[in-house]
Amino acid sequence: MAAVTDQRPREAAAFSAQRVTSAALVVLVLAGLGWLFDAMVINMFALILPNFLATYNQSIAVGGAVTSTFLVGYTVGSFLGGTLADQIGRKKTLGLSISSYSLGMALSGFAPTVGVFGFFRFLTGIGGGMELPTSAVYVAETWPRTLRARALGFMHSFYGVGYIIAIGIAAAIVPVYGWRWAFFACVVPGILIFAFRLSLQESERYRAVLEALRAATISRKRFALAEVFRSKYAGEIVRHGMLWTSAAWGYWAFAVFVPYYLTKEMHYPQLRVFEYIAIFNVAGILGSWGAGWLADRFGRRTLGMLCPLVAMVSVVMFSLAKSPEWILFWGSLELIGNSGSWVVAETFTAESFPTTVRGSAFSATLTIGRIVSIFAPIIVGSLAAATSLAFAYRLSVAPWLLAVIAYALSRETKAVELSDS
Repeated sequence: MAAVTDQRPREAAAFSAQRVTSAALVVLVLAGLGWLFDAMVINMFALILPNFLATYNQSIAVGGAVTSTFLVGYTVGSFLGGTLADQIGRKKTLGLSISSYSLGMALSGFAPTVGVFGFFRFLTGIGGGMELPTSAVYVAETWPRTLRARALGFMHSFYGVGYIIAIGIAAAIVPVYGWRWAFFACVVPGILIFAFRLSLQESERYRAVLEALRAATISRKRFALAEVFRSKYAGEIVRHGMLWTSAAWGYWAFAVFVPYYLTKEMHYPQLRVFEYIAIFNVAGILGSWGAGWLADRFGRRTLGMLCPLVAMVSVVMFSLAKSPEWILFWGSLELIGNSGSWVVAETFTAESFPTTVRGSAFSATLTIGRIVSIFAPIIVGSLAAATSLAFAYRLSVAPWLLAVIAYALSRETKAVELSDS
């Protein structure tokens, strides 16, 4: 069977070139901006959680349930994102993603009851979940192999920037106008990013694969997702499912309750809480950059095992810390380990599957993690309601070990040329 690169020699040469093109830069920045908006959409609810619960006179367990409802939608979106990216293209899928969760965010601000709000958060989650698998494979396909992890680390760092912007919006708007207007304000950047993305060019590697499929020089099932579940990918699916379970659980078990923890259990004023979370996310930004550089320099597997251990220890120590200095230290270190885990996972998964199924495989393995992570806010929230959030945090860290096991059983992909079929 002929390889894709046999059919498109000039494109193949471009794929292998170790230079950064203007098109690659545009893809990276616009993918990063989408991830920035995703962070705003995700974390605005965590930031206004005390206000939200007060509005509806509900307990923290309800906050966990609403978050899990969002995660159900996020899981559906994670499944759809890469799957659609393989069928209709990376560019179109990104446009569909950001337009849908901008709409969901706007509707959430109008919700008259907790139930209606939960439904709109579910819809928002679908659009938001489509973002990561599409952006990650798009960036991986357009950047040189020796800079791939750094590019994805830069993309992921936009998440911390988005969280900090969300903090600014919440701090400026919620005390004066209420939490609903904070949701409305988040829609504006979504509309702008959608407009900017209209200028994107489709991935050259993806277009070359489409042409080869049409010419029958390579073969694939009609739907790429069906190809993913062939036996030759079984081991990879299990291992990547494990590492995404670790990353997704680790994030949602910890991050969504941090504002509540600092406000209700540590008794910090809201503005101080916002300052602390901003500092944590600055650390996460630096962690994303550092993880990308280290992964390109030393490889994916070692760093992939180290970052979850850092996050795991940091959560436990954060829950035990009493002084502001130690809370800042352990919270910041947790975001460094957490962000590093995501950057390495994004790079590693994108590199481990061929272009014919890359998006679908990314979505399939990410969805495994998302499904498990749905239960993280419910379990942590319920444990917190029955005991304390600090105690619930200590019990929530075990799934981080899954990533350590997955990387230990995997092959190194540092600086590999991406496979197409």
